[in-house]
Amino acid sequence: MISLSNLYFGNASPGDALRFGNEQNAERDGDSPKVVAWNLTNRCNLACRHCYADANTSCGEMSSAEAKDVLRSLAQCGVCAVLFSGGEPLMRNDVFELAHFADRLGLRVTLSSNGTLIDAETARKIAAAHMTYAGLSIDGDMALHDAFRGMKGAYSRTLAAFGHLREAGVKAGLRVTLTRSNAGIIPEFFALMRREAIPRACFYHLMPSGRGVAMGGEMLSQEETCNVLDAILQEMRKCHEASFEPEVLTVGRASDGEWLLERMQGEAHPLADRAEKLLQRQRSGGGIVCISWDGTVHPNQFMRGISLGNVRFAPLAEILRRAHFGKCDGGLQGAVKYDIIHPRHKNWS
Repeated sequence: MISLSNLYFGNASPGDALRFGNEQNAERDGDSPKVVAWNLTNRCNLACRHCYADANTSCGEMSSAEAKDVLRSLAQCGVCAVLFSGGEPLMRNDVFELAHFADRLGLRVTLSSNGTLIDAETARKIAAAHMTYAGLSIDGDMALHDAFRGMKGAYSRTLAAFGHLREAGVKAGLRVTLTRSNAGIIPEFFALMRREAIPRACFYHLMPSGRGVAMGGEMLSQEETCNVLDAILQEMRKCHEASFEPEVLTVGRASDGEWLLERMQGEAHPLADRAEKLLQRQRSGGGIVCISWDGTVHPNQFMRGISLGNVRFAPLAEILRRAHFGKCDGGLQGAVKYDIIHPRHKNWS
């Protein structure tokens, strides 16, 4: 993740401690992942066109007992936070039981959801399970979002979920998958954030994974991507002028950081040197790995064709040791520490 709000505007957030690591312990920071994205289930109540997991069926997901064993393994491995994702994680009957268990182990638990299953009661359960954050997906206006998600009414239900979570005291952020269909409406996403008092937004680059493989025509070109990043920065400036300072990140392209740094250096931005140091620390930090519903470990959520091992048969620490996590100069380290393989690692196999 590239934190535009921190790098460009100097606004730090609690997640930056994981994102940028500790300057004094830079080498040690690379020994284990700081965050695990866990696709708890492949079941989903929607059929989103761009779903990287191709979710909507149950494919050998782990039992509650197996899932708790994995959580113990994560805590022992030194993982700080676990993101419950899917499919739709709220379709697991034991999702709150697992969240409580992870919390007792000292793991910070966050949620990635389409939001359509979050009513007032579910929001209170999320709060009671000590899930510290929920990211909810919206891809455009009502017509565009419902078309992408394959369900009429999805937009209204997700929008309502933001209110339910706010009332329950759970921080909720906006998740947007960038496509050619919504690249021209960046101001509308920021207007939505202001109206709904949404304090965080993650803009995901469309990945050719899962059902996203069939959406090649929706992927942004390099020029279109730069235009979108420009638009995001412009809207962030407007927010700051209005004393509304949301946390804004991009996900899926490590080169966003290089683009931002070059822009800041070209502007003689007063925070350019700081941004360069933070990006270097992020590149040397422990990063993220992904665990699928069946226990398979991947370098990240989008590289599902690469298996590092399976937590049903070996602890995560052992799997990462065999993969030389954090111990090499490229290859897996490059894949894991970036949100997705950086262009200079594109031929890695």
